[in-house]
Amino acid sequence: MAYLTEILKESDAKIVISSDWRDEGEYAIRLFLAVYGLDKYYYGLVDGSFTQPSLPRQEQVQKYFNSIHPEGKYVDSRASEIRDYLDQHLEVTSYVAIDDRCLGFPVDGHFVHVCRGELKAEDCELAKKLLQQEDGPYPLPQEIFKIPENF
Repeated sequence: MAYLTEILKESDAKIVISSDWRDEGEYAIRLFLAVYGLDKYYYGLVDGSFTQPSLPRQEQVQKYFNSIHPEGKYVDSRASEIRDYLDQHLEVTSYVAIDDRCLGFPVDGHFVHVCRGELKAEDCELAKKLLQQEDGPYPLPQEIFKIPENF
């Protein structure tokens, strides 16, 4: 938590939860963050639930990224959910996704992979460096959300 605190203080970043923890609900997450004095950095939750099927919009985003993956591999659903969130929050101009899952495309270049959920000094430095990249907003092509005419 010390490294996460350092990242947040030095970059003035905010926390958006996309992990399995979101199933605990916003109140529980805010309470957990408050224990570490990090609740003031809380910004929101990614839509949906880890234990429930993806929302229709998230399914469309997932399908889109699977179709354009440069290596033709399956895209991690959490990475797609993050990009969907960013599409809906164009005020975000820099971000870093920190996860113990290997997210990769489409958040590569903005991703710090941590082992066993533990941030290390080198992870902290990389996260701060990635947050300095002002390369957003991160809109998605709006045609992926259009309903087919023959629907």
